[in-house]
Amino acid sequence: MKNQEQNSKKSFMYILFSIALVVSLVLTISKFKQKTKNQVPSKKSESIDIDILRSLPYVGSVDIQPGEESGVTLYDKNNSYPGYNLYSILQLSTAELIDMDGNIINSWRSPPGDLWSNVELLSNGDLLVVGGQQVAKDEKKNQYKDTIKNRYLLRFDWKGNLLWKKTLPTHHDVELSQDGKLIVLCKKYKIIPEIHPEKVVPDTMFVRLDKDGRVIESKSLYDSVKDSNDIFPLQKIGAKETVIDLFHTNSIEKMHYEHLTDKHPIYNLDNILISVRHQDRIAIINWPENKIVWAWGQYTVSGPHDATLLENGHILLFDNGLGRGNSRIIELDPITKKIVWQYPGEIPTDFYTRTNGSAQRLPNGNTLIAESCKGRAFEITPEGRKVWEFLCPHVIKGGKRAIIVRIKKYTVQLIDEIIKIHNQE
Repeated sequence: MKNQEQNSKKSFMYILFSIALVVSLVLTISKFKQKTKNQVPSKKSESIDIDILRSLPYVGSVDIQPGEESGVTLYDKNNSYPGYNLYSILQLSTAELIDMDGNIINSWRSPPGDLWSNVELLSNGDLLVVGGQQVAKDEKKNQYKDTIKNRYLLRFDWKGNLLWKKTLPTHHDVELSQDGKLIVLCKKYKIIPEIHPEKVVPDTMFVRLDKDGRVIESKSLYDSVKDSNDIFPLQKIGAKETVIDLFHTNSIEKMHYEHLTDKHPIYNLDNILISVRHQDRIAIINWPENKIVWAWGQYTVSGPHDATLLENGHILLFDNGLGRGNSRIIELDPITKKIVWQYPGEIPTDFYTRTNGSAQRLPNGNTLIAESCKGRAFEITPEGRKVWEFLCPHVIKGGKRAIIVRIKKYTVQLIDEIIKIHNQE
């Protein structure tokens, strides 16, 4: 009897100890998550982790869960903004224009094996494409360890006919500016002794072309940065073998709102707005002088994408949150440098894409978002309520859902007019 009482006491003490251990573990994890929730890592060990994340290739995707739907999974007709959505699929070198129900209105594609980054639909129905050929796993990469070869800029017509192809070291983004010229991001590999005596630095070049794809002029991001240390001090990053990808830029946009030009010099129509992922910053550069006139983001955002100027003068930005593990959409007042609105996701830890990502402010105040690596796009109200959701229906090798690079909504009036014109041909 005495032994039974002792055993009961031992069992009871063991249970108490187990409960205390579990509670302690849960509290520790909770404190860690709370501590790191909205911080951009700055310690040396954490910087190394972010360097690893930065160095990973852009090709990534997620498994499709059993029973998970594809296509449009939510459509609130009363509160979403009407229009047609254009998205590009990285691994399938395809772009699709869909209606709000997910029906394909038009599509464009290149031969298998190509990778498409951003695409831009023009008012006449032509499509601009930034892309290249993927280097196969068993194929020897070039000396710069690039995962894409034979980079190019394409222009298709509405019916999918290739109008022209320009072999250029393009990457990420292209835009048709109001003066009718194209502006595209390109790479130029060079040795920059001030950065490293031997390792190669891929400099980002801003290249202007005419409507037929002929190069007019180009500017160097390094040249604009080197004399702007007070505005844009360089953030050191780890080297990827023989390459230091210091100036990794992913979006470019020319200032285009004339009503803002009297408000502040940063809105000068000669300025361009860029997002520099590996510098954790967005910046505004005066094109004629190739000089940085404004910059923001270091220690606040991490690995950002898709900076766009809003009609009210604010900047909308996709903050990927490298090192945090959760992404967010930010609306910034560039004059005060204060965040005036943000969307961290319905459940912050569930909203995250390591690469790519896009955000577009719609005329009714809603925001259209691409959570790229998950192949997911959705529209939210200013209060953060989801009113439309789309899961990419395309599947790639391994049964994974294909990536949505970016998504952009075009008005019903524009697309209907394009369709009408081409149906008459």
